[in-house]
Amino acid sequence: MSSRRERSEGVGHLLYELFLRRRRKEKKEEEKKEDPVLKYYRLLCKQKAKNVSKEIEEAVKLLGWDVDPRCIPSAAAQMGMMGFATGLVLVFFYFLYLFIFEGIPLGDLLTYPVVEASLGNYIPLFVLLFPVLLGFLFYLYLALYPKMARDKLIRDMIPTLPENFGYLILSMKLTPNLEKALEFAGENGEGRLAEEFRKVLWDVRMGLYTSTEEAVDKLAYKWGRFVMEVKHALMQIRGAVLEPEDARRQMRLDQALSEIVDGVRRRMEEAAGKLYMPSVQLFYLGVFLPLLLFIIMPVAAAFGSFPVNTPTMIAIYVIGLPAVTYLFARSILDKRPNIYEPPEPPPELIKDYEKIRKRALGMALGVFVVLAVLGYFLHTTLDITYDKVEVDYCGSVGCLRQKYHFTTWEEGLQMDEVKSIVQGYDTTPYWLIFGIGLAMVAALGIYLYIVYKPRLELQRKFEEMEGEFKDVVYLLASRMGEGKPLEGALDSVMEFMPEAAIVENVFSKISYNVKVLGLSLRDAIFDPVFGALKDVPSKFLRKAMKILVKSVELGTELAAKALLSYSEQLRKEEEIIHSVKNKMSDIYTMMMSMAVLVGPIVLGITVALQQVIISSLSSFQAPGMNMEEAQELFGTTLGINAMAIPSAQSVELPPVWQFLLIVMIYNLILTALLTYYAVSVYEGPSKSSILLTIGKNLVISTILFVVSAWMSVNLVRGMIG
Repeated sequence: MSSRRERSEGVGHLLYELFLRRRRKEKKEEEKKEDPVLKYYRLLCKQKAKNVSKEIEEAVKLLGWDVDPRCIPSAAAQMGMMGFATGLVLVFFYFLYLFIFEGIPLGDLLTYPVVEASLGNYIPLFVLLFPVLLGFLFYLYLALYPKMARDKLIRDMIPTLPENFGYLILSMKLTPNLEKALEFAGENGEGRLAEEFRKVLWDVRMGLYTSTEEAVDKLAYKWGRFVMEVKHALMQIRGAVLEPEDARRQMRLDQALSEIVDGVRRRMEEAAGKLYMPSVQLFYLGVFLPLLLFIIMPVAAAFGSFPVNTPTMIAIYVIGLPAVTYLFARSILDKRPNIYEPPEPPPELIKDYEKIRKRALGMALGVFVVLAVLGYFLHTTLDITYDKVEVDYCGSVGCLRQKYHFTTWEEGLQMDEVKSIVQGYDTTPYWLIFGIGLAMVAALGIYLYIVYKPRLELQRKFEEMEGEFKDVVYLLASRMGEGKPLEGALDSVMEFMPEAAIVENVFSKISYNVKVLGLSLRDAIFDPVFGALKDVPSKFLRKAMKILVKSVELGTELAAKALLSYSEQLRKEEEIIHSVKNKMSDIYTMMMSMAVLVGPIVLGITVALQQVIISSLSSFQAPGMNMEEAQELFGTTLGINAMAIPSAQSVELPPVWQFLLIVMIYNLILTALLTYYAVSVYEGPSKSSILLTIGKNLVISTILFVVSAWMSVNLVRGMIG
């Protein structure tokens, strides 16, 4: 019997796919939403495994993938072999590079030291194990991906529960018909649960179930193992259908919605609380790990053969660490509860947007030029250069102390002699680098402020309108409950809330379209030319207005009941949003302080700290130190061979100005990444808010970095002498 039911469900699902999703637009959307990893399972499914874990089977079934679960182990194994082969190719090219460019004989490739230090040579075992590791990672990813996709599906579905069940309960309150309620919720809801409602309705009409109640019970137990709130709410709704009294039915429906809201709020708060520690780890990765590397790398260059040169520094701090930090931040944001999607106004809604953008570009260029010139002036004034250094010169007329000028010296010193004379002076062009950096971030900050400030203000206006909608709906329901027609109810709302943004920008237009243009309520709202929502890019308001129109079409009395219930639903959803945002406000505050305060100051101090380390290493590597002193200092203390200690001249370190430039660039990247993370955690994917905040924080961060670096360098310069 169960196998017959499963075959029937399979046929029903096939028909559902063929007939309900054949429209061109829906097909494009479905192709766009399809999981990109799913094609690899289809492509690599050459043979099916005999056994597969029950968890994988349930995950594939829950995801609705059209692939046999027994293909998962086979596809993962083949992907692992592909990863192993890729690793072998990379290792081959690595050895080819050693053979051609390094001149290592073929017989010595396996023993060629990757790291050469005083403790000995290390055979590159990690190179030989690299293909195995890469193959294992490829296999593991594809083998566990169904579970990861299932968890992501559940995370994405949970925030939609109050809305989808709200539509279901709203319809049940008006008409206690489960089939109509599923149809109403499936049409107006979003996400996987709304799709499940449509699928259940299709299966019932195809005769796969004897009743709608049976199909709903199947749906409840299908999701009950993963989201218990769905199971309990569907059971409450199923029980409400059996209630003969309207009052008890309404009570059970309200209880179902309350359980959903409480459960979702609890889950969202737990998910928000779990973001705190990963956020702290993100700060450690972005700030403290680079600080440790800044300290360790000069030591590695002095006592080993680790290449601490400019390309290495760029690879680590401009490419490697920012990439790892961004990927880690994205992995955290993927687990963020998606409670609210802010409306993003297009540029077309901004009056004279192109003129604003061109004006912003001109002002940014002007600021860049002014600050760059100022930086050059400060460089010539405050930085130490060769022509400012006073040296003792002994010639035919005796010893004189004067400033060095390349063109006035009678004996004509060579450049290396000049450098040896002024090596005690720090000739790094600090203010030239600081000036260019400040000019760039100030220009970028001004451009972003002028361009995105109007867009953010418009976005806040739409957010305010969304917040006011629940009050307007309540007032409409209250007036229509008194027996007033729609026109009278609209007039009452406009008199009661004349200064509300939604009344001024939406409902006043609706009233005008209905009274003056004679449009129906639906056309007065959604008409592409005259509609009140023509220039309102809010998905929430569009969905809410559809509910409003459908409620009014039921008649005055039923519309009043429906809108009152809908207003209560919106209030509960708003409570969840505020509760979760309060939880994430601590993360936002912490990350913003890290981005604009702690990070820049720590990195600024690092510039001076690097000079202290180099100075200390140079004193340890003094050329006048004899073997006995070296043995006493290094051989006894550190337990390493003093013969292996390189001279100060052999240490390959980037010049101070290059180091400073790299640290400044990393500070800019880090500030942008941490700001992007903080705003995304608190507000969601708000492009205007993210870019505007990044522009502001870059300016503040760079100023603090410059002040911190300059003060630290001068303090260290005074201490070292």
